[in-house]
Amino acid sequence: MQTLSTKPTVVIYLDTKRALKKKGKLFSTGTITETIYPLRARATFQTISEGVKKWVQKLFTLDHVCTLEDYSAVKKGRVRTPRQTAIREAIVEAEQKALTILKAHEIVTAEDFTNLFNVAGNLKTVSSIFEIKIAELESNEQASSAKFYRNAMVAIAGYSPDVRFPEVTVPWLNKLEAHLALTCNATTIGMHMIHFRTIFNMAIKMKIVAKSAYPFGAGAYEIKPGESNGVALDLLQKNKLERYKTDNPAVRYGVDMWLFSFYAYGVNFIDIFSMQYKHIKGNTIIKKREKTSRGTNPLLNIPISPAMQKVIDTHGNTTDTSAEAFVFPLFTKAMKNKERRAELDKKMGKINDALGIAIPAIGMIERVTCYDARHSFACCSREMGEPIEKISMWLGHKTITMTQNYLKNFPEKVNREHSLKLVGSTEEVPAPKMKASKGKANGKAKGKKRAA
Repeated sequence: MQTLSTKPTVVIYLDTKRALKKKGKLFSTGTITETIYPLRARATFQTISEGVKKWVQKLFTLDHVCTLEDYSAVKKGRVRTPRQTAIREAIVEAEQKALTILKAHEIVTAEDFTNLFNVAGNLKTVSSIFEIKIAELESNEQASSAKFYRNAMVAIAGYSPDVRFPEVTVPWLNKLEAHLALTCNATTIGMHMIHFRTIFNMAIKMKIVAKSAYPFGAGAYEIKPGESNGVALDLLQKNKLERYKTDNPAVRYGVDMWLFSFYAYGVNFIDIFSMQYKHIKGNTIIKKREKTSRGTNPLLNIPISPAMQKVIDTHGNTTDTSAEAFVFPLFTKAMKNKERRAELDKKMGKINDALGIAIPAIGMIERVTCYDARHSFACCSREMGEPIEKISMWLGHKTITMTQNYLKNFPEKVNREHSLKLVGSTEEVPAPKMKASKGKANGKAKGKKRAA
């Protein structure tokens, strides 16, 4: 059974076939004697099976119940009591939520609609639109992106749980930033704000908030660029790490996998662990970067050096080298992207722990992580005299500016070393002794004669 490329019809109705009780409290105030019924939403989806159109219905129970009298008054627009006002608001909120979901999607499956409609609250809240975006990303198996949006949603909700878009102004964003700064660095705040800006644009497109209320951009709230916290090993430090010895298999594995990323042009670890034997063509790795698998970026094209091959032979899957087998056993074919992301996070955490043991042993005080293999590759390549354009190509960056951000600490290191070379030796050299000239000696003698 497949869902057609159509949107469902949604109706809010009083389910008179399912009386709840004949006596009791309604909205926790007042006792009634009339029969009460639940308010429900019914979404009807058109499907096709073996060439025959069919219809599937999904029912959703709202939080309110009411009598026939109250429901009739609301439908006729004759609201007179607080109870009837609450019923009307519940119906309007459910209708708006359904409308928002339908506007946000070209195609809505029964599963997607169910997940979104069950989100608590009205879709005019910031968190509810975040939920729509997260649901879309997860349905497309973009687990990594969904994780970033969820982190941003949680951070914003920590400051104001039920904030609505009209409340989001420039002063409000400044206060949010100050709140986030208590627990987040500048880079994380910038990422949260970038995702928030995307959500606000979605709300404008869905006509939840007016375009004139947009608070981001020049002359309004400007997202501050984050500071790169990347640590880059220089060539001397990298050589020390290569010579590092350990009997701890977990530490050995972590160091070797970090070096593999370094040797492979700083390739991301998601690409390392998603690499299958079909991606190895001769002595070259050829595969699309996982980060841009939905785009049109060129393939990774990385020669396998002897050092890389040694890591594959030591830690790779050598028992099954079939085309579909993963080179480094971590993922399985049955795993969804969300499950792969979870396994990758665990593995990278263990590699970071290994680096926490190895890096101090080579004399470094900085904390080095998996991602720093990429920064280190860039800086070591520059230290070896490679042009920035070539480094940018190896890293797979779209612009030179992205590469310059990786290398922004490199000029400082070069300048410091150059300054030391300019100074030369710091040993003090004694000044040469000067010999007295004959003229001066004669003058002194004449002076003595005059004195006499």
